[in-house]
Amino acid sequence: MKIEASYTITAADLERRSIVGRLVPFGVIGNTSAGPTRFAAGSVALPEPLDRVKLLKDHQPDSPLGYLEEAWQDESGLYGRFRVPETPAGDLALLE
Repeated sequence: MKIEASYTITAADLERRSIVGRLVPFGVIGNTSAGPTRFAAGSVALPEPLDRVKLLKDHQPDSPLGYLEEAWQDESGLYGRFRVPETPAGDLALLE
């Protein structure tokens, strides 16, 4: 099942060209394209290689801002660090 959801960015680093944030909160009901959804720890499997996961703005898959480089989880959720290439859209995303 493909689920689209929006999450808040935790940190952006213009120098390292990375964006870090929580991708999936655990145990919290969130609104997604599939309706109200709650994820349990360990319930999300990421594809290999990780860079197949795109960082999107406004759910537009044809113009990704970056690609997942690293993912980890703790009791609160699944987190990720995305690499943002040097493009006008990538520069703007890091500044915003």
